[in-house]
Amino acid sequence: MRTVTTAHPRLCAAVALGSVAAHVWMAFGHAHAWWLSTVMLLMAAYCLPCALTLWRHGAAHPAAMLLWSAAGMAGLHLVLVTAAALPPAGTHGHHGAAGQLASAHLAGSAGPMLAIIALELAVAALAASWLRRLRLAAARPVSAA
Repeated sequence: MRTVTTAHPRLCAAVALGSVAAHVWMAFGHAHAWWLSTVMLLMAAYCLPCALTLWRHGAAHPAAMLLWSAAGMAGLHLVLVTAAALPPAGTHGHHGAAGQLASAHLAGSAGPMLAIIALELAVAALAASWLRRLRLAAARPVSAA
């Protein structure tokens, strides 16, 4: 007789909900352009139903949706961190006030962005491992007892 585990999908859902909360906090708690805050809130709203469904049912479809959206968001955040590290156009490396301003901005915004990347990668890894467990369980023959 197989036992159904809920710890794995619930851990994945909890980390995804943590990422949703972080996006909402970043949208309201930091000075961004209105459209950037709107995009963060839309991303949070997009992830919320799948995270809640995964918490309740542990199904494959919400896990797959979380896997792909979390991996995509981690990649997007990585691009944003990399772009913030580049000096503004018209400056030469670290010379000038604009280069120093860019370095100061990066130092202030890189920490939260790297934390979001770590959360997104954790969601993707947990969702991928849950999907693998589901596939392996489906492939195993059920013994008649």
